[in-house]
Amino acid sequence: MIDRIRPVIRGLSIVSSLGILAATAAPASAEDWSFSFTPYVWVPDISAEAEIGSVAPGGNIGSTSGSSGILDFLDLALLAHIEASKGRFAFFGDIVYLELSTDFASDAFTVGPVQVGPIEIDADVDGKILEFGGGYEVWRDTLESYSAHRQATIELIGGVRLSRLDFSSRLATTVSGAAGGFARQLSGGLGFTIDLADPIVGTRVSLPLGEDWTVRLRGDIGGFGVDSDLTWNTVLAVSYQMFDHTSLVLGYRALGYDFEVNQAETSTKLNLRFHGPLAAVTFSW
Repeated sequence: MIDRIRPVIRGLSIVSSLGILAATAAPASAEDWSFSFTPYVWVPDISAEAEIGSVAPGGNIGSTSGSSGILDFLDLALLAHIEASKGRFAFFGDIVYLELSTDFASDAFTVGPVQVGPIEIDADVDGKILEFGGGYEVWRDTLESYSAHRQATIELIGGVRLSRLDFSSRLATTVSGAAGGFARQLSGGLGFTIDLADPIVGTRVSLPLGEDWTVRLRGDIGGFGVDSDLTWNTVLAVSYQMFDHTSLVLGYRALGYDFEVNQAETSTKLNLRFHGPLAAVTFSW
């Protein structure tokens, strides 16, 4: 059953990512509340780098990395964005839920006279990302060279990004001694959960291009050592007002995390990067 619905889920994922920036559609009175709901799809490449220390006394295996398109190993994706605004204020929430499975291998390395690797890893990842925040519009003006009736805006935003990443993996490698003195095949499992609660600050910019087209830019940065050492997010998108209360959005999003995990007396520094096209339909009222 899951195999049958995966193509549908993947298609919906691409359409929905566009909604992250498509928060505004038909203009509303400053005294009225306006709302938008965006199911969306995001199709990023995913790259990961891990630096694992304390593997052996004084040892460090260096770093391993892998990169792949998400459709190569996406099992399930649910994404949505909702927003409410009144006057210069806005409040938003965003949810990303991904189930991924993949495999990759590190380079071989040495620890003293022992040759190790490559390490082959089969991994499953469940990722949940929730964002809650608000914004305040600090500038609004009509740029007649772009649109005589619609206004460009700059908005400051702040909030929190809550992330839970559940990892489960199986590792296999071969360990051999100098000059072929011995050789052993080793395997084992590893599983852990990472919970991150990161404050974020940033800005959103909206620039109308005529009566139906709008360029939207969002950028934020966070973490600041609270949980992540650094988390950042950028989105560049173009929206088209198809109907009075419906917009189509196409764009590109990049999201990154730098953080450290201490597990079983082993310190692991992880750098995760998600970047790729997005698409969404925003319904506003």
